Amino acid sequence: MRSNSSVSRSVRTVLALATLFGLPLATACNGCDGELVCDANNNCQICNAYGCHDADPGSTSGTSDGGSGATGSSSSTGVVETSSSTGGTCDPSTTTCACTQKSDCPSELYCIDGLCLEGCNYDFECGPGNVCADGKCTAGCNDMVPCDTGYACVNGACQPDPTNPECTTPTDCNGLPCVNGLCTTACTVNTDCPAGKLCDSTSGTCFDDPTPKPLCGGAEMCPGAGQVCGADGYCHYPCSNVQECKLIDNRFVACDQSICKTEEEVNPECDLDNPCPNGASCVSNKCQ
Repeated sequence: MRSNSSVSRSVRTVLALATLFGLPLATACNGCDGELVCDANNNCQICNAYGCHDADPGSTSGTSDGGSGATGSSSSTGVVETSSSTGGTCDPSTTTCACTQKSDCPSELYCIDGLCLEGCNYDFECGPGNVCADGKCTAGCNDMVPCDTGYACVNGACQPDPTNPECTTPTDCNGLPCVNGLCTTACTVNTDCPAGKLCDSTSGTCFDDPTPKPLCGGAEMCPGAGQVCGADGYCHYPCSNVQECKLIDNRFVACDQSICKTEEEVNPECDLDNPCPNGASCVSNKCQ
């Protein structure tokens, strides 16, 4: 958990950057969980370098509970919905819903960056060229593999870059929304978005789908010679001892449950259930 001084510095940084980009300011308050901030009406906000948006889009000003307004409840169909303080609901089966903690989400989802999402734990869940960063599958990068415009390489993962954004206003996007420095499209549900994107119910815009997807099974074959499709839907190298694994790739350190595994898989420094201390990022199961 971050110290109070670290949180204060983070909030001051967000507010300074929000001012730089001409966005509404928010101030820190005790009514919001974690590192959220709240506006003048005491509504909880999720902030980044480009400004803030409501943690719960259905919240109204002046709510006595700090404006978070998000609670988990089960519908008669068994779908967990996120309820707002105004009585509105968000169905996580059709869009991504706001949250401040995991209990706001259905049991199989995690609260990641203020949204209920199916998170990743390991790089192999994200496909070739991608890494698992703070529970989200994102493009990997290094000195030889740069990130796309609007992104910066941070600890081996491509993240939105506020110093070199793709856009700053809708004008840069031919009238389409500009969110987090990237051009996007408006949406209400996930099906409104192009393939590979989800709908952020808090901003009403599409964003890159960061959730892991099974990579094999059915007609999809494993690309590596000798790989098999595991019950988890991912390709693995079978083994009977660690020496067999070493012959395939020296990064393998164990033959665990007849599968070759890396040090990060066997002894992860961090994952969805064990975040890094002091607010550090978890990239490829290492605290950065």
